[in-house]
Amino acid sequence: MPLNRAQKFQAFLFAVAIHLAALFLLLFSIDFSEPPSLTPPTTAPIVEAVAVDQTQIEAEVKKLREAERRKREAEEQRQQELESKAEEARRQREAEEQRLRQVREEQRLAEETRKETEEARKRAELEKQVQEDERRKAEEQKRLAIEETQKAEEERLKAEAEKKKLENEKRLVLAEKQKAEEERKRVEEEKRRIEEEKRQREEERKRAEEERQKAEEEKKRVEEERQKAEAEKKRIEEEKQKALEERQRQEEAARKAREEAEEARRQRELQAAMLAEEEAQRLNNLIRDALSEYTAIWQSRITSNFTNPRPGGGLRCTLKVKLTTNGEVTDVRVDPSSGDPAFDRQAELAVLKSSPLPVPTDPQVQKGLAGKILSITFKPEG
Repeated sequence: MPLNRAQKFQAFLFAVAIHLAALFLLLFSIDFSEPPSLTPPTTAPIVEAVAVDQTQIEAEVKKLREAERRKREAEEQRQQELESKAEEARRQREAEEQRLRQVREEQRLAEETRKETEEARKRAELEKQVQEDERRKAEEQKRLAIEETQKAEEERLKAEAEKKKLENEKRLVLAEKQKAEEERKRVEEEKRRIEEEKRQREEERKRAEEERQKAEEEKKRVEEERQKAEAEKKRIEEEKQKALEERQRQEEAARKAREEAEEARRQRELQAAMLAEEEAQRLNNLIRDALSEYTAIWQSRITSNFTNPRPGGGLRCTLKVKLTTNGEVTDVRVDPSSGDPAFDRQAELAVLKSSPLPVPTDPQVQKGLAGKILSITFKPEG
């Protein structure tokens, strides 16, 4: 973590004390028989910096502070042993001391500047990496949302196609009924036309016969006409009854056809729903078994990439993780929290470092796990 102003000032004072102690040792170790030779400061090799974990930086800073403390204690002890000699040497070489102090102060300031620049560069690289991770996460969430929208649109189009199919079947049944009704009317009209022509021919024949036998057959003709009219009336009534029965039979057949079509549709929908429910239950069982088997594997992988900022604290949290079909982590958050933000953040980083996580080889299980929010109880100390 970055040092605040107070910590930087303390580090500055500590570095000044170290350099003064080193200066005293240098003055006492000078051989006056020969003129001192100034050796140019050795330039430290430039090491290519890499982005490191924040916890590792803190650990390295802690190690450096401990080493400086031990070194300071050793130098203080040596300074006490050489205090009398140092006092005499300080008076004799006051001018030389001032010059060397200025040189070392300039070197120290240059080194401080270089370190601060390096730390700023490392922090910038780390922030850039975090921003890149956030960008990739946002792009993945956007892609998943588009896939969900496309899937919903496909389901809607499928439902509309099924609805249109049922409406077409209904129109076909109605069209068949209308066609049968029109055919019945045409047959009745044809019958009436034939009967009308027959009646006209019969009347013409009767008129001819009546003209030939008008006198003697008048009474007989009238009786025959009456009987024929009654017979015709009876025949028309019978045909009307037959037509009515035929229409009722056709309507009953159409009704049965509609009921059978509706029942067949319901049976298909029921069977499809049962198959879908069975498949969903089977997939849920596979996913549940896979979660039971792979949760321990995931916990072990995450723990291996976890740096505990509070060792021995007994902290735990729940990780909400989203995966792709190949185990890539698309999202991770802590809920509920351990109560320690640093612990929670390290847990999230451990999940991202563990990506991709191992997943079952069954494609259906992989697809079922993809996009789900998986809860992983994370307690690295047992």
